[in-house]
Amino acid sequence: MIYLKKIQYFICTVVLVLSLNACRKHNITDDGINTNGIKPGPVGYDIKGQVVKLGIYNNNLLMTYNENIKLLISPDSLKGSYNVIFDEDFSKSNLANFTFTTTTAYNTVVTNYLDNNLNNINLTSKRDTTVNGTLFTKLSFSRALYYTTPYASYNAAYVEYQYLLTQKDTLSYTSYITYPTRKSKVSTVKVGLSYTQ
Repeated sequence: MIYLKKIQYFICTVVLVLSLNACRKHNITDDGINTNGIKPGPVGYDIKGQVVKLGIYNNNLLMTYNENIKLLISPDSLKGSYNVIFDEDFSKSNLANFTFTTTTAYNTVVTNYLDNNLNNINLTSKRDTTVNGTLFTKLSFSRALYYTTPYASYNAAYVEYQYLLTQKDTLSYTSYITYPTRKSKVSTVKVGLSYTQ
């Protein structure tokens, strides 16, 4: 009988703890980001692994990296903001060894330059979404980076092509929000990068 009461007490305790846990408020930082499942900071990330497509044309190694980015920001954090800054760090990847071109939002082709101000980037979407019961604004954008690297021969380009197919790199992204008199904390995330045909 005592054993049965202990089991009932244990079950009641577990049910109570689970109920309280399910009903708890979401933790919101000063910068407005939900810390339940989202990395703390002013900007959250919803970024999948990135992919670089490889090819060879004559003696040139061709690479196309279609950057696909989704940022999650509290609507309150966007109020009164001046801009959102987003930076890529390719330095620990094989991409750091190559020169790229891309087209800006103003249809200008630039070399080794990516605008980091989201005010100057064409967003593919800006919509509200809910994560763990908390409302966020999801800012999505993509841009293509083109790498064309000449080699002495087709075989030399092919050797590099085969090498890159075996590589798994990491990219780092950082972002923050600026306001008229201050800027938010910096949020950082690392994302895998792979190479494919």
